[in-house]
Amino acid sequence: AVVSTQSGHYGRVCMKTNRINENGLSKNGYVVFKNADSVTNALAKNGTVLEDRHIRVDKLIKSRDETKQESTCSIFLGNLPFSVDEEDVRAAFGECGEIDYVRITRDKETNLGKGFGFVKFKDSSGPSLAMKIKDHVEVGGRKIRVQKTKSKITLGNIKTKKEKSTDCDSALIPLL
Repeated sequence: AVVSTQSGHYGRVCMKTNRINENGLSKNGYVVFKNADSVTNALAKNGTVLEDRHIRVDKLIKSRDETKQESTCSIFLGNLPFSVDEEDVRAAFGECGEIDYVRITRDKETNLGKGFGFVKFKDSSGPSLAMKIKDHVEVGGRKIRVQKTKSKITLGNIKTKKEKSTDCDSALIPLL
């Protein structure tokens, strides 16, 4: 993997690209912003379509409420093809409601899918509708497994009032 880091007007940017699967469409970048307003502005870009692909903008550290809301609005997907594309998953579940983001778990070296992922809907009706169609959903020619997610709130991913600081948050921004 090639990692490049640059500092600029908004903060520090880190981009990682894979040499093994250079033709892969998913790219990840991490930005540490200089101020909180920049984080808010970046988060507003989540779901924006860029070159026919939805971008995902997310916070690195989430509050307890954000973590709980994420689990009530998400579904787990299993038996996904390794070559799965986020846009294919979006197409399969778009009828269930507005999608906040799709996250496919990928191998760090090859950038190929590991066979599972998640869909987060904008509201909690999305997972309920997805459960109604779960026996009929195929992605990439494969029947996939669909389950509701369970909340996994741990001390490691929650900022308490005592831990909060004036430092700015990071945002995870997959780049094309």
